[in-house]
Amino acid sequence: MIGAEQLQVGIYNQLVNEGLQVYPYVPDDVKYPFVALGEEYLLDSSTKNKRHFEIFHVIHSYSKSKNKKQINELNSKVINALDKPFLLGDGFYISNVKLDHMQTMLDPNAVSVFHGVLRFKFEISKG
Repeated sequence: MIGAEQLQVGIYNQLVNEGLQVYPYVPDDVKYPFVALGEEYLLDSSTKNKRHFEIFHVIHSYSKSKNKKQINELNSKVINALDKPFLLGDGFYISNVKLDHMQTMLDPNAVSVFHGVLRFKFEISKG
């Protein structure tokens, strides 16, 4: 067990507790604004004595507003929700979290939609 599922559940709960509309899979009839859980990248950084993982988790934010105010507010809520360590299940815990990258753009696949891409680096351990 590496803790990726526990981290995703923890991220989801943090974002919902912040009052955000969150989807692990975006339905066709979604209402804007919303946040979607995206890609994960994992690096094993274990030592002889302890299991440690670095998990990069991408969060996507979407807004149909006429300017960037709503997408910027949405991104700020995501950052605030994930900016500090939070509880995970099955004995896993977060030892560090950091916003690694953020980008805001007009979505090339949708008309009049702002798209935020936020990549967080979580260092998690077990035990």
